[in-house]
Amino acid sequence: MESALKASLTGPFYLVLPPAAFTSDGNDPDGFFYSFSGGYLKGRGAIGACLLAPVNLPVGVEITGLEVRLNDNNASSHAWFDLYRINLETGSAQVIASVSSPTGTTGGVVPLVDSTVTYPVVSDMYAYQLCTCIWPDIYAYGARIGYRHSSFLPLVVKDY
Repeated sequence: MESALKASLTGPFYLVLPPAAFTSDGNDPDGFFYSFSGGYLKGRGAIGACLLAPVNLPVGVEITGLEVRLNDNNASSHAWFDLYRINLETGSAQVIASVSSPTGTTGGVVPLVDSTVTYPVVSDMYAYQLCTCIWPDIYAYGARIGYRHSSFLPLVVKDY
């Protein structure tokens, strides 16, 4: 006997972006450094570099937050990461989540978290990307984008 009962999977789930997911915006393509053995990304030179990473989430999921792990050893600057959605018809871009470190040092690796996402439902009418400008002595270890969704699976009951 089959049943119409359904099970729901809601998460939380995470899309993890490692440091190597980020690429230069083209303005200063040599202004950053990946440490393979250290697992981080950092800025080089006096001005650092601006970078972006694609964010590919399933259509229909709800973004629940943005988390970036970093160690800010730059006393005179801070790091920021903005999650954008870009309208595919108009090209307009909107920041939907953002995190930043305080000016000064963090004293070690810390999580920066934003759980207030505007326009959280992922649509196929938008492209998504995470953007930053990274300075010397700021070490970014990666980012996580939390999401949830409802997926219904049929429940089959066998009568023996």
